[in-house]
Amino acid sequence: MEYKAVSKTLEFKTRCRLDFYNVTKEVEEFVQGSGIKTGTITLQTPHTTCGLWVNEDEQNLIGPEKTLGRIPDLQRSLDRLAGPDEEYGHNDIRTAKNPNGKRYTHLCPLGADGESVECVDGYSHAQNMAIHSYLTLIIEGGKVFWASGRRYSSSNSTTTDLANY
Repeated sequence: MEYKAVSKTLEFKTRCRLDFYNVTKEVEEFVQGSGIKTGTITLQTPHTTCGLWVNEDEQNLIGPEKTLGRIPDLQRSLDRLAGPDEEYGHNDIRTAKNPNGKRYTHLCPLGADGESVECVDGYSHAQNMAIHSYLTLIIEGGKVFWASGRRYSSSNSTTTDLANY
């Protein structure tokens, strides 16, 4: 039995607070080009506010909201779990102007003015408990094994995230 490992990095820039991408084609092309016939593929994002999952690429589930004229089902469900307008200690960053802020660890360097450049994204960290930052799929016959009608998607709520596989 031969072991083979290959990798690739993709970068996506979000267009809004909660953005969904279908990267089925990229994943399938990568697997096909890898020469791996049987095994698994692990997809991972290095950012804690980006999630990966397999689901239907159906507009009522993922939108976009502008096209639907209403909030898509998955966004509504995630926001019920952890709404962006709720109060999160993660968002209360200790700075020169906010010396009593609750959060003082895991911060980007402060700007020249002594203020934070951090995203106010406590909700997206909480939402990531429902949509994990990794995913493993089966490769069979040189192709990704998908359940009927399901495709790989990613969701994120930061300005730049990566999908590694």
